[in-house]
This record gives sequence, C-alpha cells and structure tokens, in this order.
Amino acid sequence: MVKNQLDFLARWEAERFKASGRSIYATSKLFILYVGGVLLIAFLASSPWLYAYKLDRDILQLDTRISGFSVEKQNVNQLNQLKKQVDEGNQVLLIYNQSKLNPDDVFLKLMPLLPSDTTISSLNIQEDKSFQVSINIVTPIDVLRLWVSLRDSGLFQSIDINTVSLQDKPQTLSLTLKFAEAK
Repeated sequence: MVKNQLDFLARWEAERFKASGRSIYATSKLFILYVGGVLLIAFLASSPWLYAYKLDRDILQLDTRISGFSVEKQNVNQLNQLKKQVDEGNQVLLIYNQSKLNPDDVFLKLMPLLPSDTTISSLNIQEDKSFQVSINIVTPIDVLRLWVSLRDSGLFQSIDINTVSLQDKPQTLSLTLKFAEAK
C-alpha cells in the first residue's frame, strides 16, 4: 500500500482517467490504432517504390535465368548453321544428280531401239551426258537397222559409229551417243 501511495504520478493518471470516464486500456487501443493508421499510410505511400524494387529484383532473376540459356542459344545457332550447310549440300547433290545420266535410264531408252539378237557388252557414261556403248551385232543388216532406229528415235543429239564391217559375221560396234536436250 505504501507503494501505491508514493506513486503520485500513477495515482494522478488513474484519477484523471476515472474522471474522464475512459480507462487506460481504451487510450492505449486508440494509440495503437493511430500508430497502425500512420504505418498503413506510410506503407501505401511507399508502395510504388516497393513495387519498382520488386520489379528490379524480378528482372535480375530473369536475367540470371536467361544467361543460363546462352549455351542452348549457341546450340540452336550451331544447329541452324548445320541445317543450312546440309541444305546447301543437298542442292549441290541435286544439281550434280540432274547433270548425270542414270545407267538404268540409258538402258531403258536404248534397249527398245536395238535389233533382235544384239547385246550390250559395255556402257561408259561421260560427264557431258554422252555415253559410249559397245554392242555385239550378228549381221550387217542389223547394223543398218540399229543406225536407222537410233537416228529416227529423236532421242539422240549425235550418233557416232566408229567402225563398221560389211562382212557377214558377228561384230562389235563401238558407238558414242549423246542424248538430245529435253524441250
């Protein structure tokens, strides 16, 4: 009790709150609400800067992630370069293949023009779409039939028969033929 009586300030505040009709707890609640309101206003006032700070941190994190993809970007660029080289190589092969004669095509075009009982003993295709062929013929009349069928077929630009024998015996003809250009 002595302590209560000597603490004049606490007694005076208690008497003052009793006289005003409010308790000390109600005043502390008001004070807490006041401080909370000030803090809320301060937070709302600083929110644009906080948002900008958050965006800056997000951008830094994304930059870090993106820098991790630089290896993949290099791989993609290298893959694109390799695809381009493959496409260029395919174009070169296509041009090369178009300029060469296919032996199957030569045989398919040449076989119907040959007289019966003749055989092809060799075929040598040149780079300029010409080819040399050795044909075994049974009679001299077959030589004439061969020459007429080659000439009248319209398939060949030039026909060169190196040697012909008019003896009635089997012989081997060496021909150089060049296909006519397609129109």
